[in-house]
Amino acid sequence: MKKIKITIAATTIAMFGLFGVIGCSGGGGGGGSDAPVAAQDIVNPSGGNNDGSGVSNNDNITVANGNIIVNVVDGKITINGDNVTLTEQNGTTWTLVDGITITVTNNSGGTVAGTVYVDPDTGVITFRPDSPLDVSETYTITVTVNGNEYTATVIVAVDETDEEESMFAGVPYRNAGTYAITDLIVNGKAIFGWQFGNSFTISFSNAEEGATVYLTAYGIYDIEGQENEVYYQRWGDSNSDLGIEKNYPVKDFIWGGFGISVNQEDSTLDDNMHDYSFAATYFELRVMKDGEDITSTSGIKVKVVEN
Repeated sequence: MKKIKITIAATTIAMFGLFGVIGCSGGGGGGGSDAPVAAQDIVNPSGGNNDGSGVSNNDNITVANGNIIVNVVDGKITINGDNVTLTEQNGTTWTLVDGITITVTNNSGGTVAGTVYVDPDTGVITFRPDSPLDVSETYTITVTVNGNEYTATVIVAVDETDEEESMFAGVPYRNAGTYAITDLIVNGKAIFGWQFGNSFTISFSNAEEGATVYLTAYGIYDIEGQENEVYYQRWGDSNSDLGIEKNYPVKDFIWGGFGISVNQEDSTLDDNMHDYSFAATYFELRVMKDGEDITSTSGIKVKVVEN
C-alpha cells in the first residue's frame, strides 16, 4: 500500500493511507481560490457504517463481512512472489493442504483468535475472527508452508461513504489557500479534504492560548469496487519524540501547527508487495480547551500551500 510522506519541521516521517491519481480541485471557505467541487462523501467514524470491508497489500487477500478472505485459484495463490498451493481437491471437495498453518496477528504481535474455513466447492480460504476486526489495527496474516512463512498486511475500512448512515457527506475537496477553521465545518466536524494531483503542505496559526489541536487523518484508495471505503491513514515510521508508532493510525494526534507536507511518493507497506494509488486525503481538526470542544468558535487559520 502507498504511504504518504509527511515532513514535520526538519524531520521526515511516513504515513500511509488511501489513494488514486486525480487532478486537484476544490476551493471555498476562508480564501480558497475556487468554489468547492460537488460534495464528496467522507466518513465520521463515530456515526458511519462499516460492514467489515478492507484491503491488503496482496490483491488476492481482502476483507469482506468482517472476515479475511484468501482468494486462491485452483488452490494456489501468489504471495511474497511465490506461487503457493494452499488447498487441494479430495474427490470433489476442496480442503487445506496437510501441514499448512494460517495465523493472524495484530499491531502488537498478539494472535487473533478465529477459525480457518475452506469452501468445499471453490477452495477459497476464509479466516473468521472470534471478535470483530478493529479499524485501528494493522493485521498480518501468516501462511506457513513446509516451514516457509508467507505474509500479507491487512487493514479494515473505517466506513463506506455510499451507506445512508455515512456521515460527513457534503465535505468538498479544496484548493490551496487560507481557511478559517470554522469554514471547514460540515456536519459538526472541521475537515480539510484534498484530491490528489499535486502535493501540499498544511499548517495552522492563531490557536487560542491553552488550546490543544488534535489531528486525525483518513484517506480513500482508488481500488475497483472499493472506491467508497475510507481508512485511517497510518504512520509508516516511528518517532518517539512525537509519540508516533509505526503502522498505528493517525488518530487524535496532538498537532502543534508545524507544517505537514503530504505527497504521493511510492512506498510499499512492507517493501515487497503491491502498491495502490492514493486518491484523496482528509485531515480532521478538533480544538479542545479546558476540557471543552471549541472547534466551532476557534479563531484558528488553516494554511494550505501546493508543493
